[in-house]
Amino acid sequence: MFLLYSPRLWCWCVAVSGLVIVGKLAGAAIPALLAGPTLRERTAVCVLMNTRGLVGLVILNSGLELGEFTPTLIAMV
Repeated sequence: MFLLYSPRLWCWCVAVSGLVIVGKLAGAAIPALLAGPTLRERTAVCVLMNTRGLVGLVILNSGLELGEFTPTLIAMV
């Protein structure tokens, strides 16, 4: 079953993915900047926060089971 079947859905996919990545990077960069570590350490924090997705997957799966999210949205994320 192919869930992203139209160019419009692919555009939404890119937009949602970009928003998630920017949000995670900003959410990690701002506190790291205020804490005062070196640029290398701040970059490491941002990259590791961006790759940490297990909690997000659990939330998405729960939302899917509750009917809050559609399978198409899950495929985008």
